[in-house]
Amino acid sequence: MPSPPVRWALSGVLLCGLTLFCAAQTTPGTVRSRADSVRKAKEYFINGTTLQIQGGRAAEAILEFQQALRFDTTSACLAAISRCYVELGKLQLAHEYVTLALERNKTSTDGWELLAEIEVQRGRYDEGLQAYEQILKLNPSRRHRLTLARLYEPRDARRAIEIYENLIESRSEMFVLERLMELYQRLNDNSGLLRTYSRAAELEPSNPRIAISLAFGYVGQGMFDELGVMLSRWTDRDPEVNGAARVWLAALSAMFEDSLVAGMYPERVLELVDESFRVHSAAWPVMCLSGALAGSMNDTIRMVRHLNAAVASPDAIAETYLEAFRLSMLYDLNDRATGYVRQGQRRFPGDIRLLYAEASIHHEQGNDEAAIAIYRSILEVSPIEGDAWSQLGFLYDRNRRTDSSDACYEKALSIDPRNPFVCNNYAYSLCLRGTDLPRALQLSQISLEIEPENPAYLDTYAWILFHLKRYDQAEQAAKSAIAFGGNATHYEHYGQILEAMGQTDAAVNAWRKALELDPKRTHLQTRIDRYR
Repeated sequence: MPSPPVRWALSGVLLCGLTLFCAAQTTPGTVRSRADSVRKAKEYFINGTTLQIQGGRAAEAILEFQQALRFDTTSACLAAISRCYVELGKLQLAHEYVTLALERNKTSTDGWELLAEIEVQRGRYDEGLQAYEQILKLNPSRRHRLTLARLYEPRDARRAIEIYENLIESRSEMFVLERLMELYQRLNDNSGLLRTYSRAAELEPSNPRIAISLAFGYVGQGMFDELGVMLSRWTDRDPEVNGAARVWLAALSAMFEDSLVAGMYPERVLELVDESFRVHSAAWPVMCLSGALAGSMNDTIRMVRHLNAAVASPDAIAETYLEAFRLSMLYDLNDRATGYVRQGQRRFPGDIRLLYAEASIHHEQGNDEAAIAIYRSILEVSPIEGDAWSQLGFLYDRNRRTDSSDACYEKALSIDPRNPFVCNNYAYSLCLRGTDLPRALQLSQISLEIEPENPAYLDTYAWILFHLKRYDQAEQAAKSAIAFGGNATHYEHYGQILEAMGQTDAAVNAWRKALELDPKRTHLQTRIDRYR
């Protein structure tokens, strides 16, 4: 286990020991007859100290200190020998000498600190803490208290917090606040963590990292007054999204992710949404996120206003228009989505993602021919766009143009033979037509190797097995599809598999469930009535 940071600057400690040693030898009342012994003791001590400071000469230093001990056994000299044995890795001897040193001078903070270091290196962590606690009874420095807090962190987080809190009462510094943040986070003490971040923000008011953490804390506690005051300091234009805009993004993200807070304080959330428009309407990431937040609160008017600001931003990029498109589609604003995509195409004509977006709108609206035309235009620009080939295959298949569909699926597989979407859809198409069922089974297995818990892929696999009359396997696959999804198609297929196995009661129950999920499947009632 690595030693905690209880080492001190070697030269400083040794010089301090030298001072103590000299003072011990020259106290008032020393008789003149001992002057020669004192001189020799000092000489040996100075020689040992010099060797120790040089580094790598601890063994030689010990010899000098032992010579000094012949003339006077001072605490400083014993501690110096102990330090040398620490340097040599001889911890038992080091422990014996520092113990002797402390027997002669129990008020030596350096001695207790050295004992603590030795105990920790020996793996006696509790004894090390006890030794360091002795320093608190003397006249501990700020460094001593910091070190003790660090020693307490692994064993007693509350005690470490107590020491750190006492330290920042006299002087706040970022290192101590960061230690407190980590400890409060470990203990899930949100109030302590928030209080510490507030102190850090006072110490470094222009630090966005601290402000971001504070924003999440304020949102989590529903402290909107404090959040508003903090955000009011972050209003500078920020095209790089590294400072003010980043802090606002954090606050908006916290509100977006915490639906409980948004539900409890809708007016306060929308106030901040409006304020974000006032101070950061030119920052498209802020506008997109505040728009998404408004949309999540069913305020599409505000959402559109913010999305319009996002695409109008001088810093807007293709992703800006794609995000505006995505959010518009999410809330069924298809005309608005089309408008954003076409604006983006005019500004970024070479970005085929915008073409994909427009094609998806037509696809969603059932305008298959328009979607097919766009996918064709994509392939004219980039013939190896596997997604375009696979979407064409799907659309041609939906329109019963099976030859074109098969050709597109084959082309997509030549680009990516293990595309799970293509493998599944092509397999299902072949199965429905009763064409090349072994190939369909092989494609279905590939899709499940990649996404084994995809309910649509499991249903395809079950349906192929059903047509191959492998009913037991088909039943298991259909059960898995229902376990991971359970839509109306899955239950309808499951019912047909059970019917083929002679389990008519279970089949009827499956069809009833399918009809419950999708009442438009009226043909299932005929199947149910057959066994009534």
